[in-house]
Amino acid sequence: MKIHPLDGNLSDDEKIGFWDVFAETYSSEQQGNMPAMITEWLSETGVLGIDKTLLEIGSGPGTYSVLFAPESKHVTCLDSSVKMLNRLSVLAKHENIENIELLNTDWNSFDSRKKWDVVAATLCSFLGTPESLDKMDSFAEGRCFMVSWVKNHGDDLQNKIWAKLGKEYSFTERNTDNLSETLRNSGREFEIKEFSDKIHIELPIGEVVKRNAHTYSAFGLEKEAAAAIKEILGQCSENGIYVSDAVNTLQVAVWNPIVR
Repeated sequence: MKIHPLDGNLSDDEKIGFWDVFAETYSSEQQGNMPAMITEWLSETGVLGIDKTLLEIGSGPGTYSVLFAPESKHVTCLDSSVKMLNRLSVLAKHENIENIELLNTDWNSFDSRKKWDVVAATLCSFLGTPESLDKMDSFAEGRCFMVSWVKNHGDDLQNKIWAKLGKEYSFTERNTDNLSETLRNSGREFEIKEFSDKIHIELPIGEVVKRNAHTYSAFGLEKEAAAAIKEILGQCSENGIYVSDAVNTLQVAVWNPIVR
């Protein structure tokens, strides 16, 4: 069975190091307008509300945080990467958002006596396990929800890069494919809604190399990855420009926590 690259031989500290490096070039472009579409739907359905507090697990650089904040009373953003949270802080200041609190900690070790009206996980890989869902429930007074990938064509390039490096990995775990089954088997009441958007990317090959190769430094493969990317894109680009058109899809699962 193929595993995700981060599920290999990296220690917890090395995984955090990966996200710190990733924070330098991370872009939400593969999500298009879906974060705004998702936030609007969550507000319309009453999951979010200006009278509700929110705990966001895996906030990253704030792609969703700065959208959730105007629709919430207060947002607590949890992430293991200091550099991701630094980007979120800069973005929040730029957007004049003040009802955000940042917590630099790993979800697996996170503990608190506090509860929130809503507990969410946004594109946080590997959180669809029964244990993590139970932990999310334990901090929620009202609802829980999870945003995860159904199809991200940005992963197509990553698969090709790893193949060039002689590795066979899978990114399907980040899709939380079995989330509906896990929720159903646990007896939770839930709803799942999908959102799609057309994604057009047009970048110089050098920029694509810059955005992708450095993240492979966590695996000691930055130079090899850069060479692989240049070779891959050189076969499918014209005049040194990489062009990609695709339809990506995200899903949002909303559920009522189990009271224990």
